[in-house]
Amino acid sequence: MDVTTERLTLHALTRDEAAARAAAEIPEAERWGTGYPVMDQRSALTSFVEMWDEVGDTRPFGVYDVTERESGRFVGGVAFFGPPSKDGVVEFGYGLVPGARGRGYAKEAVTEALRIARDAGVATVKATTTPDNIASQAVMLRAGMREVRRAGRLVYFQIDFDRA
Repeated sequence: MDVTTERLTLHALTRDEAAARAAAEIPEAERWGTGYPVMDQRSALTSFVEMWDEVGDTRPFGVYDVTERESGRFVGGVAFFGPPSKDGVVEFGYGLVPGARGRGYAKEAVTEALRIARDAGVATVKATTTPDNIASQAVMLRAGMREVRRAGRLVYFQIDFDRA
């Protein structure tokens, strides 16, 4: 399942695609941006494969490749950390390779991830970042999330959707 934004494509990975990316096995036909997949994404991919093996396909609450539509280069990823809880809460994270940062791609990808969650009936989407990651904090704020607290080494963000 692919979803497109103005400049990006988010591709929901299958289990086998996620396993290959976690192992950094690059299919010859793919054009990976320098540094893709980012380290955080590789751990999310591994967790996704383990979850798939335990509970099956959780898409749309899985892992997405993010590619530039114009160049076709893989520049990052968005990962939901599992299906929503019983009360409709889901958590996600995202990352872009350094060469793709500063272009508004992160906001575009995060906004699309939030739309995917809202359209799937989620009540609340949560994410965290570190206090020194000002750029990520700005992305989440621009995408409509709000900071809800700071504790230890994390800053917590969320957005709530009307499920009427």
